Amino acid sequence: MLNLNLTLFVQMGLFLLFAVLLNQVFFKPVTRVLEERKEHVDRQAAAATDALKQAQELQADYDAKLKGAHSQAQEAIQAAIGEADRKRQALIDAVKLDIANEVESARASIQSERAQALNTLQGEVGSFSEAIKRKVLSGSPAHSGAGGNQA
Repeated sequence: MLNLNLTLFVQMGLFLLFAVLLNQVFFKPVTRVLEERKEHVDRQAAAATDALKQAQELQADYDAKLKGAHSQAQEAIQAAIGEADRKRQALIDAVKLDIANEVESARASIQSERAQALNTLQGEVGSFSEAIKRKVLSGSPAHSGAGGNQA
């Protein structure tokens, strides 16, 4: 059944030669392409991971800056409100002072006019009383005999 002759050894040699040629022509290039493809996929995965980390860092930085800007805006708003309140209060105080000065000036004017009016009235009362006194004194004896109404 099994003949050990030269044909068997030639067939074994040809098979080994064929295996070596297949290895050189087919298996090594396919293996190299598969390895390059795996390295490319690994590089792409690493790049994607790095990009994701960088995006997360940028997102965190953006969030921090946004919070900072929001707090600065709130501080600026509060400062503006405080400044407006101070200006409003200063204007109110200035108006109150002007009103108080005007009221005091009006009171002083009223007092001086009152004093002048009193002086004028006292002078007029004095002259009226003098006139009445003269009329009464000068007109009493002449009218006492007539006993009537005189117009």
